[in-house]
Amino acid sequence: MRLTDTAEQHIPELAQKQRTFLLAGGAGAVLSAVGYFSDPHQFFQSYLMGYMLVLGLSLGSLGLAMIHQLSGGEWGIVIRRSAGASARVLPVLTILFLPIVFGMHHLYEWTHEEALHDPILIKKAAYLNETFFLVRAAFYFLVWNALAFFLSKWSLEQDRTGDPQLTRKMQQLSAAGVLIGGMCTTFASFDWMMSLAPHWFSTIYGLLVIIGQLLASVAFQIVMLVWLSRRKPMSAVLQPIQLHDLGNLMLAFTIVWAYFSFSQYLIIWAGNLPEEIDWYMHRLFTSWKWIGLALVVFHFACPFFLLLQRRIKRNPDLIVKLAMAVRAVRIIDMFWLIAPDLHHDGLHVSWMDLVIPISLFAIWLGVYFQQLRGRALLPVHDPQFEERLASLIAHAHLGDEPKAAH
Repeated sequence: MRLTDTAEQHIPELAQKQRTFLLAGGAGAVLSAVGYFSDPHQFFQSYLMGYMLVLGLSLGSLGLAMIHQLSGGEWGIVIRRSAGASARVLPVLTILFLPIVFGMHHLYEWTHEEALHDPILIKKAAYLNETFFLVRAAFYFLVWNALAFFLSKWSLEQDRTGDPQLTRKMQQLSAAGVLIGGMCTTFASFDWMMSLAPHWFSTIYGLLVIIGQLLASVAFQIVMLVWLSRRKPMSAVLQPIQLHDLGNLMLAFTIVWAYFSFSQYLIIWAGNLPEEIDWYMHRLFTSWKWIGLALVVFHFACPFFLLLQRRIKRNPDLIVKLAMAVRAVRIIDMFWLIAPDLHHDGLHVSWMDLVIPISLFAIWLGVYFQQLRGRALLPVHDPQFEERLASLIAHAHLGDEPKAAH
């Protein structure tokens, strides 16, 4: 079995997983449509939450791929193809943004006629208006899709030709992409999430969203990497050190998320300005406070102490369970960022808050597996991978039982 074979040649069940998840996503979409006709306001709120979760998986994976191009390291080699497949879901996510466009009036106060009489919103009208909102969204998707397309194209070309110049091109694109793509994600978070409370603003909000996307993506990549490592050729390459590095990345993103979250709270609370502090007032002095407390415990404290344990980061079964828990808590964090701005009186959970995100995630997974099927699972002509492969061959043939992390 050759390393250049496609993922589908190595893992035939990928096609079945693609069909299963797409069918599940389609069934969920039908059920979601029932929710739309019964409560459009709740439908669009739940859709926005689910959409930002799956968009974050693609953007976070794209960010991980670009960070690896600039920094190097074996951790990025083993997730390169999976991260690329995640990023290549972006064209589908571009289409799935349309319901948010159609639901703008249900989501955003600044689209209402009353905004014309609000002195604060009048000052923001040059930015917060429907035409400019759509123009900016089109620009964001253009940049994200272009970055994913060229990185994927050049990586595939490198597999075929082994041209060393392609590595330099991907590094140069990644250097610009981290900056430009990060700015697009920052302003998209302002437009699609922060403007749910149009009187409120936070300059650190975009970074908070970006770190959350990176955290969710590295957790997803860990789950997929361990699953793939049960099969060749990944079983011949994956070692505990790579899981350890990815666990350290998850720990780093957890710490940075907590730092940004607390910094935002401390600065706004200390400033005590009415238009800023209101965002926290209905989160901390209503039943929403229990969601905030859950995030402190399960989004920071528990993962932080568990990820300090070396044995957890090097044990595939344990690190997968922890990564799945982190993914679950990311849903709660997105719920915390979006739902309280549309339900000020207290905690409100609808069945659509579960069904719609799960449906979108199922569709995302179906497209992800479709993208993963058509490529080799390893970047065979990447200089770092060739060095790694030479080291492995020096100890054992690829057909022998590897000392892999499982």
